[in-house]
Amino acid sequence: MEASAGAATLEGRYAALCEGAAELSTDELLDVIELAQREKDAASARQAVALAHLSARESHLCEDGTSVEVHHGLGHQRLDAPELAAPPDRVLGARRLSPGPDGDPAADPHSRRRRGHGLR
Repeated sequence: MEASAGAATLEGRYAALCEGAAELSTDELLDVIELAQREKDAASARQAVALAHLSARESHLCEDGTSVEVHHGLGHQRLDAPELAAPPDRVLGARRLSPGPDGDPAADPHSRRRRGHGLR
């Protein structure tokens, strides 16, 4: 599955709307708004499915020293899934990821958040 293919389509629609929005009729603008809402709903559903599968997956160390990811099935709760998926500036539950000395949350020794794992 290509994760960025849909983003390019949305960016193209956005650029086209910015160029021609002033020329659209009321009905056409309402259609744009309705389509945008459907896209947001679909994106939220995709995110929920991805989060559920991320939470169900954990790394396990094999006897030969290799690591393998195991999917434990939906309903399993990986303890660090919220931290892996959250952008560094978001609140997680009742606590905020604190930045490290250079302002980077990934550098904070008390945070399990690591660079490159946030959803975008």
